[in-house]
This record gives sequence, C-alpha cells and structure tokens, in this order.
Amino acid sequence: MADAHADAPHQAGLRQSLRSLAVGFAWVSAVLVAGAMLLILAAYLLFIYRPELLRDYLRNALVEHFSEPVQLSVIRTGWKGGPTVQFQHLLIGSAAHPDLSLNDVDLRFFALPLLAGNVLVRELDVASGSVKLLKNAQGQWHLAGLKPSHSNGRFNLKLDPARLQIQHFLIELPDNQHSTDLHLQWLSTGGLRPDMQIHLDWAKGGSLQYAGAAGNGQWALHGLPVAWLHKLEGRLPALQGVLSAKGSLVWQDGLSSALDGHFQWQHPGFTGSKATGVQGQLRWQGFTHSGQLEISPISGISAQPLSARLRLHWKGRLQGDFSAKRLPVQLVMDIAGPLLPAHWQNWRQSSWHGNLRDMQVHFARIRNSQKLGWQLQTRLDDLDIPALGQAPGLDGLSGHLDFQPQQFSLHLQSRQLKVFWPRYFAHSWFLQKVSGHISGRWNAQHWSLQAAPLLVYGPGDLQLTASIGPQQLHLQARLQHLPARDINTFLPNQGISPALQRWLSMAFLSGTLDKADLRWRGPWQHLPQNHNHDHLNLQAHFHNVHLHYAARWPDAEHLDARLLWTGNTLTVRSHGDISGIPVREAQVSIGNLDTALASPLYAEINTPLPMAKLLPCLRQTPILRHAQTPPLQLSGEGQLHLALKVPFHHEKTQVQGVLALQKAGVKMGNWRAESISGPIHFQRDAINAKNLQGQFVGGPAQVSLQAKALDQQTHLQMQLQGSLQAGQLPLPQSWQSRLHGVIPYQVSGTLENGRLRLLGSARLQRSRSSLPAPFNWSYADETPVSISGQGLWDRAFDLTVHAAQGQARLSWKSEGRHWQWRAAALRLGAGPLPKMPGYGVRIDGQGQVLPVDEWFALLPAGGPGGRLPTTRFDLHWQQVQLLGQVWQHTRILGEARGRNWHLRWRSPQSAGKLTYQAARIPAQAAAIHLDVQKLVLSPAQTEPLQSARRASGMTSSPAWASGGPLDLDAHMDHLDWRGHLAHDVSLQAERSPSGWQLSALKGEWLGSHWDLSGAWLPHDGGMTTVQGTVQSHNIGPALEALGMNSLEYGQARYTGKISWPGAPWNWNVQHLQGTIQSHIKNGRLKKMGTDVSWLVYVNPTTLLKDLLTLDYRPLFGEGLFFHALSAKFVLGKGLARSQDIRLNSSALAMHGAGTLDMVDQQMNLNLQVYPLQSFDWLLGDFPLLGPALFGHSGKVLELNYLAQGSWEHPMVTRISSSSAKDK
Repeated sequence: MADAHADAPHQAGLRQSLRSLAVGFAWVSAVLVAGAMLLILAAYLLFIYRPELLRDYLRNALVEHFSEPVQLSVIRTGWKGGPTVQFQHLLIGSAAHPDLSLNDVDLRFFALPLLAGNVLVRELDVASGSVKLLKNAQGQWHLAGLKPSHSNGRFNLKLDPARLQIQHFLIELPDNQHSTDLHLQWLSTGGLRPDMQIHLDWAKGGSLQYAGAAGNGQWALHGLPVAWLHKLEGRLPALQGVLSAKGSLVWQDGLSSALDGHFQWQHPGFTGSKATGVQGQLRWQGFTHSGQLEISPISGISAQPLSARLRLHWKGRLQGDFSAKRLPVQLVMDIAGPLLPAHWQNWRQSSWHGNLRDMQVHFARIRNSQKLGWQLQTRLDDLDIPALGQAPGLDGLSGHLDFQPQQFSLHLQSRQLKVFWPRYFAHSWFLQKVSGHISGRWNAQHWSLQAAPLLVYGPGDLQLTASIGPQQLHLQARLQHLPARDINTFLPNQGISPALQRWLSMAFLSGTLDKADLRWRGPWQHLPQNHNHDHLNLQAHFHNVHLHYAARWPDAEHLDARLLWTGNTLTVRSHGDISGIPVREAQVSIGNLDTALASPLYAEINTPLPMAKLLPCLRQTPILRHAQTPPLQLSGEGQLHLALKVPFHHEKTQVQGVLALQKAGVKMGNWRAESISGPIHFQRDAINAKNLQGQFVGGPAQVSLQAKALDQQTHLQMQLQGSLQAGQLPLPQSWQSRLHGVIPYQVSGTLENGRLRLLGSARLQRSRSSLPAPFNWSYADETPVSISGQGLWDRAFDLTVHAAQGQARLSWKSEGRHWQWRAAALRLGAGPLPKMPGYGVRIDGQGQVLPVDEWFALLPAGGPGGRLPTTRFDLHWQQVQLLGQVWQHTRILGEARGRNWHLRWRSPQSAGKLTYQAARIPAQAAAIHLDVQKLVLSPAQTEPLQSARRASGMTSSPAWASGGPLDLDAHMDHLDWRGHLAHDVSLQAERSPSGWQLSALKGEWLGSHWDLSGAWLPHDGGMTTVQGTVQSHNIGPALEALGMNSLEYGQARYTGKISWPGAPWNWNVQHLQGTIQSHIKNGRLKKMGTDVSWLVYVNPTTLLKDLLTLDYRPLFGEGLFFHALSAKFVLGKGLARSQDIRLNSSALAMHGAGTLDMVDQQMNLNLQVYPLQSFDWLLGDFPLLGPALFGHSGKVLELNYLAQGSWEHPMVTRISSSSAKDK
C-alpha cells in the first residue's frame, strides 16, 4: 500500500506531460494545414492571373528536348478548377512528315505540383495525333527528333491520376510499308484508382486491349505477328506465326507484378513440327528488382509435356530453366538458334530431325556480361544431324548428352547409325550397335576429340574397335559378306588418287567381299596414308565379283580375288571371266596410292580363250565397229598371254600379247573357214599374223594379216590363198550337186587411211558345172574369174566380178555403225554392165537358150520367197524352154519392188503380163493378175501335164500350195490349142491356209462351153477335186479335134465330179475317183460295120476319150440317127464301172454294163442289142400282151454279147439269143 501511494504523484505527472504533447502536436498540425491552404490559395491566385507562364513552360520544355522545329498554333490558356492549356495543333518536325503531331488538345493541370516543377495532369483530351519511334545503335527505342542528350530522358509529365480521352493516335514504327503502324485509343476516368480502357490495333485486324482499374484488369491480344518481336528486339529469334492471348494483369508503377493468362500461337512454322497451332498458360510474378516467368504446359506440338521458367533481374542478370519430356530437335534449333555460338550458326540453317528426351536446359547471363552461359542435358533419340564443316552428318544418333558452348560429353548408344562425313568419305556408312563414350572441346577452329574404345557393327557384318586420342587413332576392323557394290561406301575422299577413287566407285557392279581385315595406327587425319610411323594393312577376299573397268573395255565376271594393301602398295591375284571368257590366272599391282598420280596398274593374264567369247570384243575394235551387221561367228580355242600397263591419267594403256590359235573357225554367213592354227601377235595399235593355216570351203587355205596404227589411221594388209571345193560353195543343195572339182584362188586386200581395196582371181579348169545355161562349164575351161573391189571402209564399198557367164557389180553403204547392201548391176551373157541404180538391182541379159524348166527344178520348195529390193530386169533369149514349150525370140521385162512383181513378155507364140500385189496387212489377201493376150500351143510341142511337171521339177506340195490369203485372177483373150482358138478363157482361184479353191474355170472352144470349179487341199498327202459342166449345141467338132470321129453332130451335156490324191498336175487314171455322166441327143453316129464283130471295136489311141464320150463310130458303120445316147461311169482304183449305157434310135436300142480297166487297157462288157426298134414299140409296149409275150424287156428280138480282152483286139462272143415268144 505504501508503494502504491508513493507512485501516484509520478503517474499524474506523466499524464500531464502527454496531454501537453498532444496539444502541441495539434497546434503544429493546424499551422501546417493553414500554411498549405495559404500556398494553394497563392498558387491559384498566381495561375489565375499569370496562366501564360504554363504556356511558356511547355514551349521551352519541347524546344529543350527536341532538335526539330516546334510549332504550336492557336494556344489558349485559362483556369477551370486549375490551370488549362488548349491548342489546335502541335507539330515537331516538318509539316509534311512530322515526328510528333497533336490536334485539338485540351490539358488541365493540378496547380500545387507545378510549384515544385512537377507537371501533374488532371485531364487530357486529344482528338488525334501521331508519333514516330526510332531505334538507336544500342537497340533502344526513342521518340524521333529528340536531342541525343535527352534521348533517354523523360518529360516531367505524370498522367496517372488524369482523366484521359485520346481518340485517334498513330504510332509509326520504321517500316516503309506502314504495316506495323499502331493505332491507339485510351480512355481513363482519372483519380487515385481510375477505370481504364486501352485499345491498340494494327493492320489485318490485330489489337491489344486492356480494361479495368489502374493496377488490376483484364487484357487481350489478337493477331500479333511474332516476326515483329525480332524487329523490336534483334536478339530475339526470328519466328513466324500469329500470337493471340488473354488474361489478368496486376501492375504498379508501370511494372507488372502478376500476370496470368492463356496464349495461342497459330502457324508457328516450326520445321520439326507438323502442328498448326501452339497453346499454353502464362504466369508471371514480378518484384521490385526481379521477376519470374513460367510457361506451362504447352500443347499443340509434338513436345509434351513442355515447360519453361525465366528469371529476370532489373540490374542485368538473367537466369532460366527449360525442361521437356520429349522435344523435337528442329524446334530447339528454330527457337534457340540465335543463342548458339557464332561457329554454330551454320547448323541453325540446316534441317534437323529426331527428339530430345528428358531435356533440361540451364542458362544465365551475369551482370555486365554480353555472353550467355548455358548447359544442355538430355537423352538423344534418333537424331539426324546435318554435316557441316569438318563435322560428320549423323542419322540415328542416340545416347546421353551433356553439352556446353565449348565442350560436350556423349555416352553413345545407337542401334542404327548413318554416318555421312563428306570431308573424308564420299558415301554414307550404315552402322549398327554403336556404343562408347566420346568427349570433345572446341579449340577456336576445330574440335579436339577423345574417345574410349568404340564398338561398331556395320554393313557386311562389320566389327570395328577404335580408340581415339587427341592425336592418335588405333583402329581394328573386320568386314564379312559385304556386297561388292557397297565397297565405295568406304572410299576416302583424301589420301588417294582421284582417278583411282573414281574408278573404285564405279568398278564393282555385283559380287561379295567375303572377308576383309583392316589395321591402322596413327593420326586419324592421315588415314589412309602412311607418314612416319603410321601403319596401314588391308587384306580382302572377293567372290563372284562383276567388275567394270572402263567404257569399251570388257567386264570381268565371276571374279574370285585376293587383295593385299600394305602402305602405298596394292596387289590383287584373281581368276574369273572377262566378257564371258574364262580367265585362269590374272595378277594386278598398283603402287604410290597416296599421291595424286598413282603408279600404273600392271596386269598379266594367262588363259585358254574360246574364240566365240572373243567376238564381242572384236566388234568394238576400230576395224569392225563400222561393220556390226555381218553375221560373223568364231569357234575353236586359242591360248592367250596378255600384259597390260594401265595408267590412271591421260597416258594410253600399253598392251602386249600373243594369241595362239588352235583349230579355230570363222564363219561369215554361209562362208566358213575351219581348223585355223598359228600365233597372232598384237599390241595396242598393231596386229601381226603370218602363215595361219586352215581349211576354207573344204580346201586348204593360208592367211597372212598385218595391221598397224589401229588407234589412228588404220593400215591393214591381208592375203588369202588356197583351193576350195566347188561342191561346197554356199549355194542351195540342188546346185551343189551339179558342181564338181576344185577351184584355186587368191585374194589380197589393203585398208589404209580408211580406203579398202580387194583384188582376187580364180581358175575353173579343174572343175565343172552341170547347172543349166548360162552357168555351165566343163573341165579344162581356162576362162578366168576375177574379183576387184574398192571403197571407204566407213562409207561405201563396190565389188565387181568378171566371168565368162557374165559380170556383176555390187555396192554397200555404211549407215552409222552398220553396213547395208545398197545396189547391184548384173549382166548375163556377153555385153557391158547396165548402169548401176541408186538403190536396188538391175539385170540385163541375152543368150541362145534359157532352160527355165531346168531352173525351176533347182528352185527350193516355195520359191525364193522373202522381200526383194527394187529389181528391174530386161532379158532377151533366142529360145526359152518353159513347160514343154519352146518360145522363140522371147523378151522378158519387169520389175520387183519389195514383195510386188510386174512382168511383161512377148514372143511370136505368146504375149501378156503378170502382176503380183502383196498384202498390205496380214488379214488382207495378196493378188495375182494374169492377162494373156495370146497363147499358141502346137500339138507337136504339147506334152502331158505330168511331163511338164517332171521338167519343171515342181514338188507335189510346194510351199506356195498353202499359206496366207492369195487371190488369182487369170484371163486369156486367145488360146490356140491344137490349131483351134479358145476365146475368153478365165480362171479365178483363192488360196487359204488349208489350200486352193478354184472358184471358176470358164471358156469357149469349138462351140463348147466349159464351166468348172474345184479345190486343191495339199495337207496330209493332198487331194485335188474338179467338178463342173461341159455343154454344146454341136459337140461333134470338139470331139473330132480331140481325135474322136464317131459322132457327126449332136447336142451334148457332160457333168461330173472327179478327184485324185496329190497336186493337180499329179493326176493318174489309177487314182481317179468320182463319177462322170453324159447326155447326147438328136445326133448322128457316123458309118458302122455290118458284122456284129464291129460292136466293140475301139481305137486304142482314143480309148479314154471314146469311153467318156461314147464314141461308137466303128460300131455303126455308115452311121445312125439316134434320139438319145447316155452313160454314167463310176471311177475308182483304175477302173470305170457302168450299169447304164443306153442308146435309143428308130432302128435299134442298146444297153451295156461292165468294167473298163484304164490302167491295163482291158475290158469286160455285157451288151444287149435290140433291133427292129419300131416293131418293139408297137407290140412290146402293148398293155398286158407285150410283157406276157416278150418278157420284161418288152423287146421282140434281143442279142446278148460278151466283150473281153484288150482294147486293141477284144474277143466278142455271143452268149445267148431269144425272142419274147420263146420265153
């Protein structure tokens, strides 16, 4: 209690002190407020009475900051709750292109801040205006026209609490196209927390909008070209597309403290992504001196999930993190390319493929430093990295990577890896199961690599182990079962002769590299050269390789070889085929492989050589490459020894060789040389062969050949001599059988400067020919045969042959690389050669006898056939023997063009023309038109058709008997046969694959009209059929012309159909089959004999004709009128059978039956003769009484006879005689 009372005075004093302090503070506050009010009142009074001070202040401030002229027009000042300034126009710069312009401006200020030098705007109204922005050398933006000393300064003008109303304001950026000009509209209610609406738009509908209170609101971005970001800030990457976003924004003092929104990036144009739009969320947290930006998650691209974080410090420090589970590497290069070091910028322009997985990127920029430090940690997933500079291109790279600007570390694990290193190798490598650890460091100009042992499996079972140090490479590799065409994969671009490199890249066409072992020790930059203590050793085994050396050189096939490459020397031992020629042993060696000009390739070949395999090579030689078409064939074998020296530059290859022929053969068309033996020595441009022995056309022959300068102007000499067998000349077999003996000959030829000359001769006195004239001669005929020819080997050549039988000239012409026969002129018999035609054949000739029948016998079946060149002929012979006829003084003219013929002939016996027109298309028929003006066949010269057949030698079924469609149309105006004229004889026939059809054979001869048709089917032995009708009002003259005089006159009609095997000209009575029926009425038989023995008397010389026409001339003596005479015969097996031979007249009737043997000319006939014909008509035909009295015949008198024996002297015997009454 005592203590409490003691402290009471002390507490009372404390309360009194506090009360005094509060009263003092209230007085001080009141004084301060009163002073402030007095100052405000003083400022208001000052600006009310002196507003022009504010106008002068604005003008001076503008002039101070801008270097361009300043123009203010129609300025008005006043007071409205504070000082106001109004002006109509403000221009800074030229009037046409001002840097800053404002129109219809109304400014209202707070008065008190003006006393402190601060321009605090209360209201701002701008109807329209514009401003230009420029970028300085440091990349900072400023107003155009500002003085350099004020370029970073600001007006002491504050708009935060002001009520703003800016209607139309244009912000011009430095773009000539005005595509980046911005249009601004800004509305604000003013005050401490005003409501604001800001609208900034640009071309193509793009805009930026903000709506809300100061410090907190909503924003929206539409259609912002992302490429503008690079223009505004050059350090940002140049990207494509259009950006749109929206969200909320918290800001203070012009700095954003928080931002949250969503963005959409359309058409970003990323090379590594197929997306057309990118979307994501934005979050920003800002502080006084720093801030942090997060973008996550990002969708719309193949990188998912993707997030980024960026930390900024206003003092210049920059840090960031970037992470992604899977990110296309091309996207990284598109965005982060500008951040790469200068020596990596070329990679940015290339195309990248593949992905980065579990990627983490850390980057930072320290204060006052221009370099950006960064570190990339990721797992590579099948990356495709382009090859640039000295670095290789990699496709399929996988592994763990730690990368910094100047160094990297890679744990390599690739299942398949394609390596393309153009600096060292021309082709890509396809490797498998690649593993190892590689590290590298950038040394200003190149990378320095280090690697622990690398394990590689590649093409052809490649197994590679390598250890790479800063200076050394230790390499061991084994390659097995590699296709030979892939060898060029391992060809280096450096350290090898360029010519050898080109050859190796194209030489191997197929085959297999069975095994190859490679060892290398030394700097990897030296590979594959040998320097100092470097070491290279390569051993390889090849199997079944197809090797192409060079153009116009033969290929090597089925090649087995062993290769050894040690240092700078390469040796190959092999065997195989060269252009199909088996090579038993070959050896190749090359030296100085590391120089630009490698040593020549030395090769030796020893092998048997089949001559047939050599022909394709010979056709490529300068001599034969202009003669590709001749049917040249080689046979036999030779032993080849060949030595080659092949340089890998412009020097020519040296060749030295010997080919020893052993029973070789040469065939040119039908000409053949056999059993040729002897050595042929040759070099690159020379050939020398002496005394080659052999057989030519069945006789001994000797050949010598010498050639030089084959690669320039060819000079060749050839000699051939010997004796050939005439019967083995390349002629048709029927001709060969008529040639006998031997013909000695000799031929020499020279080829110099492209000009070819031939000279030759032959003697015929040791041979004979039984060919038809004019090609016949006999032994001891000393008339020589000479041959000469000349021409340009690559252009044209003419050959002339002179002989006693005639002469000929033939011409050939070169067409490109082929020789083609061009023309020929022939003369048969004596006289000069006709003029050589431009193309085709011209034949003239004259002589005594031309036995065409004999030449027909020598023609092959079906004729010569084929397509003939244009051939014109004019032949005149004293006698032409054709089909048993002898045509006197015959001239034949005609032309053959292709397969068409036109022929005219004239002689005293015959004249006419023949035309043959080939079918233009296979379905169309060929046509023969024969127009004979006259034809005289005399009886003395007429032979049976069989004799003509034997003379002509035509086969029973020649080739032309069937075939393609052929129409035959023949017409003869006048045919003189046996002294009687036939008129308008026509023949029409058609050929088909089955044979000939005879449509019509018509004619008029001695009052008889012939109308026949038929067919000839040559297959399966052949068969000929003829059918038709012969009619006449009076058949007597025609029968008399045939030697049958039994009928004086009568109306006749013959019908029938007969056939025989074989061709039409092969008919024989023994093989005839068919029927013949004759009807003759109202005729008169000539004189007949009185004795019945004349009944069957027949003239044997006309037996067949008498039989067919019922010539009963000897039977009826003085003659007999008859009403009808008929008969029907059946032919077969050489016999003619008839059961119905009838004759009716007023005097008698006759009926006959029996057989005629047409081969042995024998007969066996039963004849019944009924005289008193008129009495028979009266009684025999009386109803009931006649048959009852006279039997079935109805005849009163019947005489029966039997005729047997030869046709010349038959035996006639009466066998019975009766009357109707006896019966």
